[in-house]
Amino acid sequence: DFTYQDLDLTSVKEGQTLRFEMTNSGAQPHEFEVLDPKGEPIGEVPATEPGDSAGATMTFDAPGEYTYQCILIDPKTGKKHSMTGMTGTFTVPPA
Repeated sequence: DFTYQDLDLTSVKEGQTLRFEMTNSGAQPHEFEVLDPKGEPIGEVPATEPGDSAGATMTFDAPGEYTYQCILIDPKTGKKHSMTGMTGTFTVPPA
């Protein structure tokens, strides 16, 4: 329930705009937020209930290391989902 499956961000390029689609196959609501190299959000697939789908379009304006995460709270542990594995980084090379 606390992973992003089939997420391959190895080919993202500076200046590229991508549409992200997420289907929540977990038991809890989840989101997909992306932060730029300065830690500022560039976009977010909003909280999506189990079984539902949502999407968002994001543009990668700068090269550098980006972070993706789900910061919704697990009601059982009180921890953000990112603290239980729903986070990662990827690098966008210069154009």
